Amino acid sequence: DKHDFLSLAPFHWPDNTKPNGIPYIYRDGEFNPEIYTAHDGIFMHRMIERVKILSVAYYFTGNNVYANKTSELLHMWFLDNDTYMNPNLQHAEVITGKNNGTASGIITGNYFPVVLDAIKLIEDSPAWTDEDQKRIELWFDKYLEWLLSSKFGKRESKALNNHGTWYDVQASSISLFLNKTDITRDILENNMNKRISEKIRPDGTQSFEIPRQNSLGYHIFNLLGFFNLAKIGENIGIDLWDYETPEGSGMQKAVDYLLPFAIGNKTWPYEQIKPIDKNELHDLICQATVHYENIDSYKQAYSSLNALNVTMQTDKLIYGCTSLLFG
Repeated sequence: DKHDFLSLAPFHWPDNTKPNGIPYIYRDGEFNPEIYTAHDGIFMHRMIERVKILSVAYYFTGNNVYANKTSELLHMWFLDNDTYMNPNLQHAEVITGKNNGTASGIITGNYFPVVLDAIKLIEDSPAWTDEDQKRIELWFDKYLEWLLSSKFGKRESKALNNHGTWYDVQASSISLFLNKTDITRDILENNMNKRISEKIRPDGTQSFEIPRQNSLGYHIFNLLGFFNLAKIGENIGIDLWDYETPEGSGMQKAVDYLLPFAIGNKTWPYEQIKPIDKNELHDLICQATVHYENIDSYKQAYSSLNALNVTMQTDKLIYGCTSLLFG
């Protein structure tokens, strides 16, 4: 089906021991440049980046030129008969020569919440009609149903590493967008009762990110997922920011552990084969500084990153430190 989303698994490469190189083999932390060729992953990324910037531009200027373009892109990706994407990720992160999609490909949709924020930002514009809203809600309702009930979705929901966290970000943000807050609440309460204790140790380390080739980067990435869940929780009166398990695991413990390594005061004791994403680090420390007030070490870390000319992405500059997530 030409409307199916298709992308390649990023860490899989041709097997040099096979005449035709297939099936591809896993090389953790090493991006295969084939993923940047004509596959839907790169097109989705471009669409979301543009929608994010354009919707923010409309929100602050009131200029419908920006809302019109945002609406045009949303129609193209989700609504237009010729170009819409089917509401699933059944064929995301294909492993060449092995399968036609993987459960782990669901993480490709981890920026869908940015789309939901963009819709909120242009909803008062004539460029976005009530009919548009109904149709895109229907699309996300179908996608949420696929997330919750498909074989891939069920498998990804059980992932113990960052994939499980970002699955929860997708499902909770979409259910909140659709006003299905019973689903949102179930997901966030599961994070309080289970996910945090599974993923974050009382000393702040993250058990299932340590084995990765870029383990510091994945510690940051996974914690950003938890920060998104905490932001979503603010909408329904659930506080994940300050929650600790009976054993003492919590998001703030994870921040405290990461901080000296992330800003270079201590040497990371695990594998990290490439530089970390400084934008993700800046975002993490900025959010921590805002939500855990009056902690000097966070403020000092934030200042040191600014001194190193680490710049924030456009949406972070405008929102403060975090995406809206309907807050």
